[in-house]
Amino acid sequence: MRSPSSPASVPLAVEQRGDGVPILLIHGIYGTGALWAPITDSLGTRFRVIAPDMRGHGNSGSNPGPLDAESVAADLISTLDGLGIIDIHVLGHCNGGAAAQAFARMAPDRVRSLILVSAFTFQPLTWWERLGGIVAPAIVRLLGTKRIATITRHSRSAAGGRRLSAGAATHLAEQMSRNSARRMAVGFATARSFNSRYWLHELRMPTLVVTGESDRMVSPKQSRLLAEGIPDARLETVAGAGHMIQLSHPDVFTLLVSDWFDEVEGRRLSTAFDVALMAGPDDPIDLVPVVAVSGVQ
Repeated sequence: MRSPSSPASVPLAVEQRGDGVPILLIHGIYGTGALWAPITDSLGTRFRVIAPDMRGHGNSGSNPGPLDAESVAADLISTLDGLGIIDIHVLGHCNGGAAAQAFARMAPDRVRSLILVSAFTFQPLTWWERLGGIVAPAIVRLLGTKRIATITRHSRSAAGGRRLSAGAATHLAEQMSRNSARRMAVGFATARSFNSRYWLHELRMPTLVVTGESDRMVSPKQSRLLAEGIPDARLETVAGAGHMIQLSHPDVFTLLVSDWFDEVEGRRLSTAFDVALMAGPDDPIDLVPVVAVSGVQ
């Protein structure tokens, strides 16, 4: 289903790795598509990985328009159209998780599965999130992204849990510094208006929700709400992890999502074969779930 007023889309800069079943990786505020580099090389050996710079970020930083989840989702749908991708696994981190939810609501038939990492259903859930939503835009404007990146590199903070390695902290800082402070401040402010609580039940695709047990930026309570609100969703908590799970625990994270993709794809093939076995000799058999396994037209 599409929202009553589908927002206009803008072209996105995209990084790609590998071949096979496609996976869309959606970064959050401060990020870029390159933020996923610690896991894209591994995933790219088995999957076609699509990692765009979202509107207002990285090489898509000059793209105009609002940064609400629906507008970002419209960009993603248009980008996949341009790449000739029919359907795809959609993985979103933090604010990228809000865009992933909007994408799944706007184009459910195009979502092979949904993975929401350190994501939220509505942001002012805890007092910390309420405070952060008010203070964060002002801090970003005051310090600027380059100074915040320098602080991140030296502190090696993963926003809770295990600290980042020196290399991972440097990588995160490099991506943060590529973004405009003004646009990041707008992104933080816009995130406060997102609220999927009342339509999570519409998301009926296979869904995995992942949280770090010590996430200080987005409370693990958010992940529990997502898992409770989305029918048959599965919740996984990564021990010792904070907000940046993909950087602090790249091996654990890669294994977790790879196993999930394998499970979902196995179910799809099993369903397709069951349909084929049940069909009569004169019945037409729809082989789309099998022949379109790559998700590419």
